[in-house]
Amino acid sequence: MTTRFLWSELVPYRELRSPSLLATLRARRCGLLVAVTPDDMGGLVEMVATVRGAGVTLGLWPMLGRAAGRWANLGNLPAFAAFGHEVLDRAPAFDGPLVIDLEPPIDELEAAVHGHLGRLFRGMTAAPAEVPLLDALLARADRMGLGSLAATVPFVLADRGRQGFQSLLRTPVHGLPFTRVSPMLYTSMVEGYSRGALARADVLALLGWAARHHRERLGGRASVSLGVVGHGILGDEPRYRGPRELAADVAIALHAGIDHLALFSLGGILDRPPVEAWLDAFCQPIPPQTTPRPSATLRAALATAATLAASRALALAAERAPIDGS
Repeated sequence: MTTRFLWSELVPYRELRSPSLLATLRARRCGLLVAVTPDDMGGLVEMVATVRGAGVTLGLWPMLGRAAGRWANLGNLPAFAAFGHEVLDRAPAFDGPLVIDLEPPIDELEAAVHGHLGRLFRGMTAAPAEVPLLDALLARADRMGLGSLAATVPFVLADRGRQGFQSLLRTPVHGLPFTRVSPMLYTSMVEGYSRGALARADVLALLGWAARHHRERLGGRASVSLGVVGHGILGDEPRYRGPRELAADVAIALHAGIDHLALFSLGGILDRPPVEAWLDAFCQPIPPQTTPRPSATLRAALATAATLAASRALALAAERAPIDGS
């Protein structure tokens, strides 16, 4: 069973069909989670056939164009669900999972990571516990034997069953039947975007807390996405300094009891050779008992407390917000 995956957001399909790359991934039992946009549909069938023919586990990651918000959220679910079904129609031979990336519209997310939060609050809604269009897509993936994986913004871990950040971001997760849920616990981005407020030791402590909390809540459904090795669609994501930082993050996730991991991203690995150094840091088994639990830090504790308090405040605000679609 494959428990290590690489996110592939921007790598062209012709590169994904490379025999040497696929052999390297197969040797390490590392699968791919490959983005599929409307512009990619022409090459989808060939890519799926090549990757699966090489014995590499393949998940598909539908996403819309930029004008439609790119990732799934309450603002574009009709269009996103329709495209998700189109992907399942076109490429039934992949072996899963079907990835649902739940994030705010890309323009709002770009503004938020640079400190401009106002646009997020203007769209806040109280979402119903069940979202029928998303439910139907997940049910179809289950019937096909693919399963599903939700990629989520890490702040939703603080909701603890409330709406909270899910209402602010319009990204419902709790209560939906995802096979696995994989918060994007990207230590390099948290450290970098904090602009000096958090050091590496602080973000390691935060990773340890988040992974343990996630495992306690979801058990075997818990997955974690780690990163980042290279830039994604935002273009300025702070990156790991080297493979040793990745290996430390892997060890912390394993220590928390989570063995299902995804790494962002394949493009970064290809841009920062040697590829094998990154893959070995990600895929080599590390006995959890040999890895010390990350030390608590004051700044990590303060950041955790502030995030939990913000979730509670947002949950109260969500109770007064209009129900989406009403």
